Amino acid sequence: LPSHLTKSEKDKARFYQEAKAAAALNHNNVCTIHEIHDEEDNPFIVMEYVEGRTLREVINTPFSPPSRGEKDKSPPLKGDLGGCLPIPEAISISIQIADALKAAHEKGIIHRDIKSENIMVMETGQVKVMDFGLAKLRGSVKLTKSSSTLGTVAYMSPEHIEGKDIDARSDIFSFGVVLYEMLTGRLPFKGDYDSAMMYAIVNEEPEPIQQYRSDLSSELLHVLHRALEKDPEARYQTVSDMLIDLKRLKRDTDRVSRETVSATAVQPRSESAAAPHHPKRVWIAGVAIIAVLAIVFVVWRIWFTREAKPARPRIVVSVFENRTGDPSLDDLGNMAMDWITQGLAQSDIADVVPTVSVTQYAQTDDTPRGEPLLRKLITQTSAGIAVSGAYYIHGDDLHFQAEVTDTESNEIIHATPPVIGSREDPTAVIDELCQHIMVVVAGDIDPKFEIRLLSAPPSFDAYREYMTGADLFGTDYAKAIRHFERAVELDSMFMPARLYTAVAYGNQGQHARADSICRFINRYRERLSPFMRLYLDWCRAGIRGNNTEAYRLIRQAGELALNHWNTNFQKGMDAKIVNRPEETVKILSQMDHPPTGHIIESWRFGVLCEALHMLGDYKRELQESRRGQEYFPDVLSLRVAETRALAAMGRIEEVNKVIDDCLSISSSAGSPGRVMRTAAAELRVHGHEEEAKAIAERDVAWYKNRTTGDYRYNLARVLYLAERWQEAEAIFKALSMEHPDNINYLGYLGTLAARGGNRKRARQISEELKRIERPYLYGNHTYWRACIAALLGEREQAVALLRESFAQGRDYGAYLHNDVDLEALRDYKPFKELLRPKG
Repeated sequence: LPSHLTKSEKDKARFYQEAKAAAALNHNNVCTIHEIHDEEDNPFIVMEYVEGRTLREVINTPFSPPSRGEKDKSPPLKGDLGGCLPIPEAISISIQIADALKAAHEKGIIHRDIKSENIMVMETGQVKVMDFGLAKLRGSVKLTKSSSTLGTVAYMSPEHIEGKDIDARSDIFSFGVVLYEMLTGRLPFKGDYDSAMMYAIVNEEPEPIQQYRSDLSSELLHVLHRALEKDPEARYQTVSDMLIDLKRLKRDTDRVSRETVSATAVQPRSESAAAPHHPKRVWIAGVAIIAVLAIVFVVWRIWFTREAKPARPRIVVSVFENRTGDPSLDDLGNMAMDWITQGLAQSDIADVVPTVSVTQYAQTDDTPRGEPLLRKLITQTSAGIAVSGAYYIHGDDLHFQAEVTDTESNEIIHATPPVIGSREDPTAVIDELCQHIMVVVAGDIDPKFEIRLLSAPPSFDAYREYMTGADLFGTDYAKAIRHFERAVELDSMFMPARLYTAVAYGNQGQHARADSICRFINRYRERLSPFMRLYLDWCRAGIRGNNTEAYRLIRQAGELALNHWNTNFQKGMDAKIVNRPEETVKILSQMDHPPTGHIIESWRFGVLCEALHMLGDYKRELQESRRGQEYFPDVLSLRVAETRALAAMGRIEEVNKVIDDCLSISSSAGSPGRVMRTAAAELRVHGHEEEAKAIAERDVAWYKNRTTGDYRYNLARVLYLAERWQEAEAIFKALSMEHPDNINYLGYLGTLAARGGNRKRARQISEELKRIERPYLYGNHTYWRACIAALLGEREQAVALLRESFAQGRDYGAYLHNDVDLEALRDYKPFKELLRPKG
């Protein structure tokens, strides 16, 4: 500690406090602090000696990554470090850095000065992170920046620069800068002065890393971009999460390396193999785009083998009009037509009029290029969609614009904003235009992606990731989210991908993450189309638990997108949530087209059946559940609706037959246990108590043979339904001890106390539920209080609490009809009024 600071007892105390905290770290990737001494008022720290090189020195070791065209041949930018690391080495070092940060963060220690100069790499490859805790120490004793950097500016997080309170996520941002540096030898943010650098970190996006390296996987880009998110809420929330992704990357990289070595070992070495091959550098006019778009064929086979329109549309692409005034650029019009045509043809989106046919029409046509030729092409080819456009020069830049037209209605589907590029490199701008057009055409064909509702289409690669995620939505949320996040990495302003990420998190109960993403999107709401603003506001209202407002907003969105499947489905769902089941039935019945096979469309049948049950139309509920099973035979949630309808009609033999069938079905969408539990509850409410108990007992036996998932909770629930109160209570007590914040466990203990005559304990639990104050409860705690009150015979209080729970975000649904804890309210007029569907 500098001598001029030793006079302050406060500074000396802080010195010891921080040094001792850092000394508590004992980890292979952390430089150890051995001792802390105070020799004649001269406090000092004894640290481990690490023999090796700084990561900065390691990065400067020459390594040439695969090039990306001619861009890698440009001279280094000012401030560049030069050099970079091979991907396996960068990942290995990153894992060790993450391990060190994880150990520190778990002890509440934030480094605050992560940078390549503070990381040592030993000859064995072992990494040591230096100076833990000392950056905070330097700040606490107000050392000047000249004597030691308080977090070198280039590596500081935006919140650190802005003087806000920082936490472990600030280290994650700095770690992201180090990872970028390892991969490129450059820093992601540029500035000749500290102030310029600080402005860039707070306000500008990192330099696109792809311009320096073309060999980075989308998974690695995902890790990098998420670590460099400016908003801490959008960043990795813990370094442990980042470490998981890094280890997955290492595993995949090692596997690819092994497969490559294995393949090389068994291949005879030919003469041609002696020369390096760089397929990504092959750029031949007219066919270059095909290499990029070959992958698209697979995506379209996965997602677009659907009955979106009665027949495949036919597309014609016209020669683009040269408005530059320079006849030497005429060939660019033919090139644009050719590339777009080939791209569309390769993607198998639709039937595309071949380039040769369009060229023949153009050569035989005696009218000028442009609209007259386009009209003739449409007439002669019977195309349903036409692509046309023009290009011109503005300064030194080449501008392309295009229109995609629905020829039947003569309505412009989309007019692209100018796509701008260098006059010296026209292929780049035509390539970008081609991808733009493909997204517009694909979006027009697929009803799930309403291109007219966006302010601007995304890049094609982002669109492809988004649609792959959409295909996984509802079946594998984790994978869907990864694809949505990759779409955002490829196009940061592709807000539908961000919004679907939020919805996916919300559907998994991760409401805080969904809320964070929506708040981020809201910062850019002026860039959203009117439809997307409404969809965003709908999502935010739902997260707040304001169901009435969410219903109003989704109806408004539906007015802008009359044929948008997702919006119409959500409108029907939200109508049920606010107790308007008649409207749900009307909306979802109008969507009655043959399903495409996606799991989400099975949800439509499920919601429709639930609304019919709320209306007491059990006969039609049975019909719709069975019709849904024709398309989705393995979706057991539709068997839930079937048994619920059969039980309500007293058709007990058929209920048992459906249960028997379910036991032989392997499904990720529902379980036989839920089918039995619903059947037992519904039989009970309709007076078939003995049959209900028999099925509940059967359900108990089924769950007792389970050992995975949430089986203990579900077992306790069916024990409760079977009136085996003591066994149920024992499980709920154990679960509540393990998870004291779980409201459902506490709620069941409250209802069990009420059933057992322990009124005092029941009221204590009710008061405990009342005192819970945290976001995203959605009236669940209040609903349990209503159940306790109903079991205590306090019917007026129970109805008042139910009403309050709905106001807090609780959904209306068929469960209200058969909840065994509300049996005492079924003949109570205020309860009947509360459940009566709204007009």
